[in-house]
Amino acid sequence: MGGNKKDHFKEDQERELPGIESLNALNASMEHEEQVQRHIEKGNLTPDEVALYIMQNGSTGQKISMLQHLSRTIGVIDDQKISQLLSELCDALWTQDIELQKAAPDSLVTLLPLIKEQHVLALLAGARTMLEVRTIEVRSKWSTLALELIKFLQPSLIISDVVPMALKKGDH
Repeated sequence: MGGNKKDHFKEDQERELPGIESLNALNASMEHEEQVQRHIEKGNLTPDEVALYIMQNGSTGQKISMLQHLSRTIGVIDDQKISQLLSELCDALWTQDIELQKAAPDSLVTLLPLIKEQHVLALLAGARTMLEVRTIEVRSKWSTLALELIKFLQPSLIISDVVPMALKKGDH
């Protein structure tokens, strides 16, 4: 019986220790994150360029962090750059990891008091796209954001833009 416990202990250790492939993947991921960070630090990028660079090249964790701190970026760039940034971020979200797709609406909702109606419309366009994805959890998160966006729109825009979308996507 003593050998049996030893065998179980060995099996538990093997299950707990990651394989060499996992360690290599983790090391590569960490190196990639460090490369992205070095590029940002060396690049003399504007805040909006940093956000877009992270969205294009960063890890999922870096992208989530960038979205969580997006209010700082919004606070230091002009309206035209805000529109471009939000539009490009929303355009890219549907191709991202599900983890990021589910996290993005919570971060984006914090921007609503800081932005103008034209920017809210850019987010609404992104929400429309995200309401088409297959994953129910993602659609649910973006449905919640879409409802929050409505609070920041004029009634005429709600009637012309939101109501037709709501009728089309009645399951949301």
